[in-house]
Amino acid sequence: MLFPVIEGPVSDKKHAIKDSKMTECGIPYPDFYEDDKQAMKSIYFREVKEISCQKCKENIEPFMDN
Repeated sequence: MLFPVIEGPVSDKKHAIKDSKMTECGIPYPDFYEDDKQAMKSIYFREVKEISCQKCKENIEPFMDN
C-alpha cells in the first residue's frame, strides 16, 4: 500500500502525511517550506516499509491490509 511521504526538516526521516497540515506523528509539515507550491513538490508516494519515522509507522499500522 502506498502512502504520501515527506522528508523531515532536520533529519532525513521519512514521515507519512496525515492531512494538509500535519504528518502522522504530529509535525506541521508546510511550516518548514517557504510556500505551499514547494511543499506540494516535496510529497511523494512510498511503501510503508520506506517510512523511517517509527511514530508514523505505528499510527498507520491499523490501516494496513493484512
